[in-house]
Amino acid sequence: MLFILVFGCKGKQMKNMTLFEEKKLENNDTLKLIKDTVIFEGSTEGEDVKLFVNKKNNDSVIISIVYGETGKAKYKFVFNGKLNNGEREMFFYKQSITQNSNADVKNTIIENLNTSEEVKNELYDIYIYLIAKIFNSKLSKRIEIVKII
Repeated sequence: MLFILVFGCKGKQMKNMTLFEEKKLENNDTLKLIKDTVIFEGSTEGEDVKLFVNKKNNDSVIISIVYGETGKAKYKFVFNGKLNNGEREMFFYKQSITQNSNADVKNTIIENLNTSEEVKNELYDIYIYLIAKIFNSKLSKRIEIVKII
């Protein structure tokens, strides 16, 4: 029963966020969707990952939303041969989604490559992990994406 509840909530939650991101990005005619995938490791509820290319400057953009029982994290990486920008926004729910599938957000943290050396290293590791997953590369070690949620 818990399995159905958890995965049922995940599907609804992922669908809503995916639609939100797509609506936001479909109005931006400079980004072209290249790959859209879901990853089910490193998170109890899955991760929605999209790869875009900016048609004006050939930058690549990864947008990833990691879902967890007590929150979610949104990542955005911009790169062109090297990582140019990385940021994450973490949302912490007031209740677990197993208790309330429409839980309110109690706290939000926004970080980027300039926040601290520790955050910069974490974001870089997540960026490398996502690149490997998107392009089906093998990693020498598994990197946990979400340590908090």
